[in-house]
Amino acid sequence: MKNILITGTSSGFGKATADYLTALGYNVVGTSRNPAAIQSNHKMIQLDVQDDQSVRMAVEKAIEIMGSIDVLVNNAGYAVSGPVEETTIEEAKDQIDTNFFGMVRMTQAVLPYMREQHKGLIINISSLGGLVGIPFQAFYCASKFAIEGFTEGLRIEVKPFGIHVANINPGDYKTEATANRKMISNLTEVYEERCNHILNQYIKDEMNGGDPIEIAKLVEKLIKKEGNYKVRYFIGKPIQKVAAHLKRFMSSRLFERLLISIYK
Repeated sequence: MKNILITGTSSGFGKATADYLTALGYNVVGTSRNPAAIQSNHKMIQLDVQDDQSVRMAVEKAIEIMGSIDVLVNNAGYAVSGPVEETTIEEAKDQIDTNFFGMVRMTQAVLPYMREQHKGLIINISSLGGLVGIPFQAFYCASKFAIEGFTEGLRIEVKPFGIHVANINPGDYKTEATANRKMISNLTEVYEERCNHILNQYIKDEMNGGDPIEIAKLVEKLIKKEGNYKVRYFIGKPIQKVAAHLKRFMSSRLFERLLISIYK
């Protein structure tokens, strides 16, 4: 069975995927900033994706435990919410450093090993928010949009080495990410009513979302696929997947009006 390293397995997609693959017999190492506090059926090591040394040590530890890394699942991340005008640069940087540069650090750390073994699979957990910008989560979307372009370029660079890269783009799912969403530090009355109204819609959609085990099953499907990967795999409610496809065919102004009508 393949050796799999998954970031951010303390909850949500990461934990569901790590536990599911472990139960199937895969060799899985998961990560958390505080692994001792996590109960799971998979091996856990400490990792802070914002810290270069932590990333290097985590990859070395995972190889020490499993012998190699066949698959990297870049899942670690969170969402910050609030209006662009009132988000501090520090809050925006932290969002993008975790969701995007954290994934970049992990990818750069495993690529030399995958090149040496002339095989590997990197799965990036992006979002439908990486294809459709939504209000009051602009920096979250920016971090996921960055993953989309990064993946498209990376795929071509590493293909000659037998390394495959693909994104998974989930819609709304019921996970701890809802409770873990961070609000900006200074939301004023200028935006407060509209922001809270839309965030309540996000929360409702997420709490009525799918089971994260669906993501775990898709990850396993990709692991077993071994070649001919698409750039991205949409997963979620049909209406959300349709919306992502509609953006390709509708004018930008018409699509924007559609979003405004959805979020009222």
